[in-house]
Amino acid sequence: MTRTLLPTRLTSPWAISIWLWLLGSLPIFLMGIFSLASALGWIEPIPDSETYVANPVPISLHIIGGSLMLLLGPLQVNPRVRLRRRWLHKLAGRMFVLGGVAAGASAIWMALTFPLISGMTTLLSNLFFGGAMLTTLTLGLRSILKGNVAAHRAWILRSYALALGPATQRLLFMPYFLAFGLIDDPILGLILIVGWAINLAVVELWVLRRSRRAPRVAPAE
Repeated sequence: MTRTLLPTRLTSPWAISIWLWLLGSLPIFLMGIFSLASALGWIEPIPDSETYVANPVPISLHIIGGSLMLLLGPLQVNPRVRLRRRWLHKLAGRMFVLGGVAAGASAIWMALTFPLISGMTTLLSNLFFGGAMLTTLTLGLRSILKGNVAAHRAWILRSYALALGPATQRLLFMPYFLAFGLIDDPILGLILIVGWAINLAVVELWVLRRSRRAPRVAPAE
């Protein structure tokens, strides 16, 4: 009994939501440390920080939209909220989509209008993020409007995986940053792509596992 009690607690619906909240807060925590170290002169400032200051609208939309997704995503994947608090699931879902549209559209906006400071690979990776975010959300909405809950869930999970990309990317950034300092293109762009790819691969494995399991639990005719 003791052997199964701990894993059950760690993998319960609310435990998974808490883990996802912690993972989603990682980029904010690390960025806070980075900003403090930069202000104290311990490290060099972000090369394009002046561009962000001069263009507050798109960066604000990106941060607010992404934060909404990271805040609401753990609720959306929690089956207890989805089944017992359907009103909350629907309300949070609408806000999740709005946040995703803001994050995705602003990513494309910044990639196409900001000076090319970080490099072409980083620009292309940001265009991928924005396009993929808007595409997955659109397909998720279309699926639920057609009554295809399984497809809706899969597409929304893909959009959430994209939103969690910065957390995975920061984990990949840190060893390189500690060893070599600021990261330049194309390594920066490649790390961004790898971070999103890891998250999307996890979702695809989950979708594949669910699809293989579905015929066994389907009611007999």
